[in-house]
Amino acid sequence: VVLVVNEITPESRAALQDDYARLVISTPLQSLCRQVVDMMIAGVGKGMSDVSGQRFLQPDLFLPESV
Repeated sequence: VVLVVNEITPESRAALQDDYARLVISTPLQSLCRQVVDMMIAGVGKGMSDVSGQRFLQPDLFLPESV
């Protein structure tokens, strides 16, 4: 059994270090926030019909070797 968890927290970091978890999939919050603000600005400036509502973010992956 392999444990994969979401978001890097003190607990998930400890689980990686203790070899309980093999992978943490984390949301890139800085990039997400930047894109949301950019979309809001574009929506105000261009109107919502000209702004794409879907964005794909590459998740941050943490392995035991990387913590």
